[in-house]
Amino acid sequence: MSVRLPIETERLIIRPLELDDAVALHDLYGDPEAMQHLVGDIAKTVDQSREWIAAKIDLHSRTGLSMWAVIAKATGDVVGDAGLQRLGDAGLIEVAARMRRRFWGNGYGREAAEALIRIGFEQLGVERIVGLTAPENVAAQRAMGDIGMRPVGLQRHWERTWVVYEALRPLPS
Repeated sequence: MSVRLPIETERLIIRPLELDDAVALHDLYGDPEAMQHLVGDIAKTVDQSREWIAAKIDLHSRTGLSMWAVIAKATGDVVGDAGLQRLGDAGLIEVAARMRRRFWGNGYGREAAEALIRIGFEQLGVERIVGLTAPENVAAQRAMGDIGMRPVGLQRHWERTWVVYEALRPLPS
């Protein structure tokens, strides 16, 4: 099960992460506000961000799924990361997107997540893709609703309770 990269949308390119992305993405991974709804410590140094990226590069090479760099076509800026990953042992595929704070409000996260859901259905052949967010992360819940995902309840992962949204494969027309 593997996604073919890069993926292009109207304004974005989603491509594999590179270690050199650590400088730009440390702006995200080291930002307490941007990372407040996630599990784990924020990266305190660019080297810690690079280690996280190395782990995601390894995950991609082993599974074909991971988090990937999101690039704005107009500027070439690394604006965030997004991806499809396995969620636990249940065989579920999770979509996730996080943007650097200076790029919030541009709809990049929604655009990336929407493209990844479509690719998940088309390339991976899955019937269901989920998205998880913290109960207090109203902005992420609104974004998932805006791209057609619907809330389906709460689930416990990584020692925390999450709101679960889902997207179901469209029926053939």
